[in-house]
Amino acid sequence: AVLVRTADRVWFRPPEERAFIPLVFYDRFRFMTAGSQVEVRGKGEFQLILHTGGNIRSRGPCSMTVTVMDAKEVGLRLRDAAQLCIKAGLRPFRVTMPDGTELTFTDTLLHLERRGDRCRVSNLGASPIRFVGSVGTGELVGPMRVHLWMQPSSKAPLGHDFEAVGDVATTRIGQVTTVRGGTGGKVIWSGAAFKVLVGSTLEIKPLVNPRSGR
Repeated sequence: AVLVRTADRVWFRPPEERAFIPLVFYDRFRFMTAGSQVEVRGKGEFQLILHTGGNIRSRGPCSMTVTVMDAKEVGLRLRDAAQLCIKAGLRPFRVTMPDGTELTFTDTLLHLERRGDRCRVSNLGASPIRFVGSVGTGELVGPMRVHLWMQPSSKAPLGHDFEAVGDVATTRIGQVTTVRGGTGGKVIWSGAAFKVLVGSTLEIKPLVNPRSGR
């Protein structure tokens, strides 16, 4: 693959080097192989151009490692990304997200946009994107999207990561979490806050996918 620095400073580390090399304004092109890393620590932008029609475009902070690059597939591991577009051709892509979720897809366009401690992953192409991870297992069919954490998580799956405050009683059966209200009861969940008054009940459960029924 060919790494193209398109704006500002991009940092590159080939497999045989221990330190990153800053690509400044006169140093625009590098070849990338499996084991290479690329980072943007400010407002840099870059493209990664692959054979068989694959293309990756990144804007803003990013930390990416090419884990696999052979005739069968391209493997990427993301530690951070602000805005990222991955166009896959005939060769399959396998992308490991910061929270451990694995995305696999062929002949489609994946768009990622970071929003605080989470990111929105959208399928903007015609072929499905399969995901396996903290959000469960399923497929994104364009123009569907899913939200993922931008850091490794040892907590419960997305949708069950919450903080209960006050005199409340919390129970969990399967994938359903129930909070029964009490004095000063409040639940903070996915960036929203809910008052759980005395005598009231709040249930947190995953949405049902109408395609799969799960």
